[in-house]
Formats: sequence, structure tokens, C-alpha cells
Amino acid sequence: MKDIEINRKKKYYRLFEILPGFFTWATFALAVIFSIYYPVFIASLIIVYALVWLVRAFIMSARLVVAYKEFKRDVVIDWNKKCLQKFPDRLNKIYHLAILATYKEEIDTVRHSIRAIAETNYSLDKIIFVLAIEERDKENARKIANALKQEFLGKFKKFIITEHPQDIIGEVKGKGGNITYAAKESLKFISEAKIPTENVIVTTLDADNRVHKEYFACLSYKYLSAERYL
Repeated sequence: MKDIEINRKKKYYRLFEILPGFFTWATFALAVIFSIYYPVFIASLIIVYALVWLVRAFIMSARLVVAYKEFKRDVVIDWNKKCLQKFPDRLNKIYHLAILATYKEEIDTVRHSIRAIAETNYSLDKIIFVLAIEERDKENARKIANALKQEFLGKFKKFIITEHPQDIIGEVKGKGGNITYAAKESLKFISEAKIPTENVIVTTLDADNRVHKEYFACLSYKYLSAERYL
């Protein structure tokens, strides 16, 4: 019965995988066909479509300029100092759970990403680091994970290694499943350490992501400044 249900779900997944491509090619085909019989209508439609995307491109460019200016402004701020000034008591309660998912990456790639976290302008005793590896790459991943754990031993509040099992029924292979499994496994340590989950901010990273030195401090400030927290 369970196998029948899984096969039925696979058929639905396959249908939804086909639909985007089907609609794309159908649009091209219909545009060619209608251009023969309704050329003015199709020409007008294409012009409107092009204008819409031109406007969207200008809006996107403007937002990029604004975002870049805000980024240049924010990176020079000492967010840790700002947190200590405004939230001296509450900041001490905040912990960061940094989950880095890796699959078949080289050790140097992962090492540089972890080192970036270790060099942030934030108390490392408030950072719980999780290296999420895959059972599908267990021989290489375990070797890399153990080597990096020894290298960064004592740097963080806790250095956790999780190994995402392969072939979980009903789960799509990918980063999402690995991170979800790592987060659930991390809850065991958080519970043992008696850290309230509402005081844990989760960050998920790819193996080649290198956080800015002010990332965790800035994130803490934004979180503590949020209306729901105040």
C-alpha cells in the first residue's frame, strides 16, 4: 500500500516537473501560429511584454544601487558594539546556529567558509556550528569533517557534525533535506544545553559561503530590534 502511494506521488512530481517546460514551448509555438493569423495583435503583445520587462529592469537597477549604498554604509558599523550599547542584557541570551551543508566539496572550500565564521566580530561562544554532510559521500565527507573538527576544536560553543541518511522515503535528494536533518539533530544539543529555542537564530550556508565579519552581530541587532521581540 505504501509503495502504491509513493508511486502515485512520483507521478504527480513528474507532472509538475513537465509543466514549466510544456508551457514555455507552448507559448513559443502559439506565438508563431497566431502571428500568421493575427500579426498586429501578436506584435502589440510582444511590445507590451518588452516594455514591462524594460520597466522592471530599471526598477531592479535602482534597487541594486540603493542596496549597494546601504551595504557600504552598514559594513563599516561596529554592530557588536551597537548591540552591547542598546541591548546589553538581551544580547547575552542570543545564540546563533550556523548550518553549513556540504556535498563532495574540497576541504579547502569548506575550511575557508568555517574560518570566515571563526573570524567574525562576535562572541564565538554564542555560535553553534553544524557541518552537515551526506551519507552518499560518507567516505570523503567523514574524513574532511573530522579533520576540520580537530582544526576548529574549541573555537565555537559547539562543533557538531551531522550525517544526512540517504534514500529517506518520500524525500527529494538535495540541500534542503540535509539542512532539515541537521537542524533536527542540533536540537538535541540545544535542549541539553537548556538554551530556549526562541533565543536561537538559524543561518544556513552553502559550502562556499563566507560570511562578513559583521554578519552575526548585525543579524543579532536586527533580530533584537524587531517589533515582535521588543
